[in-house]
Amino acid sequence: MEKLSRILRNIYTAIFLLMVGILAVMSAFRSAYFDADRDIETPMYKWDKPLLVIGFYLVVLYVTARIGRLLNSKKARKACIAAILFSLLLSLGFLFTLQSKPYMDCSALVELATAFNKGDFSALNSPARNTYLYIYPFQIGYIAYLQILFRIFGEGN
Repeated sequence: MEKLSRILRNIYTAIFLLMVGILAVMSAFRSAYFDADRDIETPMYKWDKPLLVIGFYLVVLYVTARIGRLLNSKKARKACIAAILFSLLLSLGFLFTLQSKPYMDCSALVELATAFNKGDFSALNSPARNTYLYIYPFQIGYIAYLQILFRIFGEGN
């Protein structure tokens, strides 16, 4: 009975690891996007540039290893500064290289933030009870955050 239990556990573990491996590869090399011309949100998938992704992972792995070595040495302050700068550069790289467009809920927030930056606050005092900010008033804080981002980086970024 013990042998059967071990065999079944190994089969289960192998299937689980296979699924996790497939999902890891798919998430590393494929991107999901939404077709802008459809009324229904249907996810579409496309393959990313595999050599670029592998190169990116290798660079991140190398820099992370270097920062880890610095942390283990007496240069911990330099390592912290290096980690912060690396994180900042990585974030800015994503910001300026990815060409994502807002859709659905996010699109409404971007439009409202853009209107607020132009001085149009009509969405706040609309008498209709089915407006976006009437239904989701908690989004005003995020809209304020978007306003600040748009003033720094330009509208739509």
